[in-house]
Amino acid sequence: MTSGPDQVSSADQTQPGETGAGGSGGTPPILSQAIQELLSRTGYPLIQENGQRKYGPPKNWSGTVPAKGCEVFVGKIPRDVFEDELIPVMERAGKIYEVRLMMDLPGTNRGYAFVQYTSRGDADTAVTTLNNYEIRPRRYLGVMRSVDNNRLFVGGIPKTRSQEEVLEEMRRLTEGVTKIILYPSVADRTKNRGYAFVEFDSHKSAAMARRRLFTGRVLLWGAHEVKVDWAEPELNVDTDTMSKVKVLYIRNLALSTTEDDILNLVNAVSAGIERVKKQKDYAFVHFQTREQAELAKQHIDGEIWNKSEFPLNYWKSEIITNQEIKSTIVCENHSKQLVMTLLIPAKRFRADFIDPVILLPDVLNVRNTQACRNNRSRHVASGIV
Repeated sequence: MTSGPDQVSSADQTQPGETGAGGSGGTPPILSQAIQELLSRTGYPLIQENGQRKYGPPKNWSGTVPAKGCEVFVGKIPRDVFEDELIPVMERAGKIYEVRLMMDLPGTNRGYAFVQYTSRGDADTAVTTLNNYEIRPRRYLGVMRSVDNNRLFVGGIPKTRSQEEVLEEMRRLTEGVTKIILYPSVADRTKNRGYAFVEFDSHKSAAMARRRLFTGRVLLWGAHEVKVDWAEPELNVDTDTMSKVKVLYIRNLALSTTEDDILNLVNAVSAGIERVKKQKDYAFVHFQTREQAELAKQHIDGEIWNKSEFPLNYWKSEIITNQEIKSTIVCENHSKQLVMTLLIPAKRFRADFIDPVILLPDVLNVRNTQACRNNRSRHVASGIV
């Protein structure tokens, strides 16, 4: 993102009182000749609403909305660049479904946009081929995967409420709820942990729900104050890299479950276990091959054992590169997550940072994390705020 406003092109500037960036209802923006030629060539619509210019979707689109993972974030856009310059560059990676260019009130862009492709492969191509693309002399775009998050962390849940009750209440208060993840307490399996993860049908639905719940005026079951924030997004990792991961991460284990119990359970459905490591209510199972790990995941994921449901996933942290581990801060939210990103004061952390962030769950003491212990030579520990 640029640090200050650049020269504004008057042909594309939105005039106050006409089609302001904060307008709603899909107002057609004032268009330059170059943008009109672009729209004539592609046939895509272009409207302006809620502080953004939306290009697309393509007319007569017969398919479904592109799945999660098809969107990229484009940063470091010069403030006077508009669709006539940006779209031809992004089209080089593949077919575009929609582009959302964030706008300021004076009519300049805010330095970033979201580009949604019709396939994840095209989004991958955009990241690998268009990052650091020189859109103007010595002005380089930053292209990375978009965190298209559709999951909220909701605290303040009474510990006696069931998953069905939480689902019913969230659907009463918000729209688009598809799933509730409510883990039982580690100490007392008859109670929940006082928080839930709420999944929505889209990022837009999740954002609208967060906005409604964030006001502080909404009470759960009419009596309980709600705490809401974005949940930790899943790391978007390319298919080739994920195909090499051979470690399963198992959550929601009973405290009484031992490593031998896990070993016997997994050995019954798959071979090739190298080691098992359990910590509190979660464990890691290392396999010799990816195929053996996949076989175990297919058989065990979602199984009920000792009154505990096993959610399984591949452990993605092992593919984090040393270059990405630069410094650490702690999020000021209720999920007590560790955020690994550029070194800044914690109070200045915002959700719209351009640089990639890596979130590690359930970290309470930053200095005792393996990342900090293993990376003191890169001054990771000394960078803790």
